[in-house]
Amino acid sequence: MFDSPRSLRTEPTDTNEILVAIQQLGNRFDSVDTQISNIDSNVQEMKDQNVLLQDQIKDLVSANTELKEENDELQKRLKTLEDKMDDVEARSRRNNILVHGLPPDNEQETCDDCEKVVRKMINNHLEIDDASIQIDRAHRLRSNIGTGAIIVRITHYKDKENIMKNKRKLKDTNKHISDDYTPRIREI
Repeated sequence: MFDSPRSLRTEPTDTNEILVAIQQLGNRFDSVDTQISNIDSNVQEMKDQNVLLQDQIKDLVSANTELKEENDELQKRLKTLEDKMDDVEARSRRNNILVHGLPPDNEQETCDDCEKVVRKMINNHLEIDDASIQIDRAHRLRSNIGTGAIIVRITHYKDKENIMKNKRKLKDTNKHISDDYTPRIREI
């Protein structure tokens, strides 16, 4: 009935043709063997590269872990140093007060002028003898909005406490006195 695929092919009849066909098949097998050998070689190279890359990844992960630990330690040290620095700054501001609402006497206001204005306010409004209070320095903080506050460094902490106790006497005026806190403490 139907011819098999084998019968449709023209089969060599001559021995020479058979030998040539065998030779061609051998050449094809050699070519396929060469290609398989090249593929095997490429696969082995990829395996070797994969092993190297895995080793490099392990090294990078290890280095990254070390860097994270070092970074964490540095962050802790930085936080400690910031806390200490803030503490030192807060202590250095301990005897400072900020006086708000005192207009400048003139455009070229000096530190002495600021001290005189503050002493006058202490004497007149707080009813404290300004001669008993020693002021190390006083100067105006510059402000873009109106007149800036005057920062005053009081020599003795007890004098500062006395001023802070009496600051309520400024309640009905446009003047007020506050502690000179660090920016970090003001945020809280």
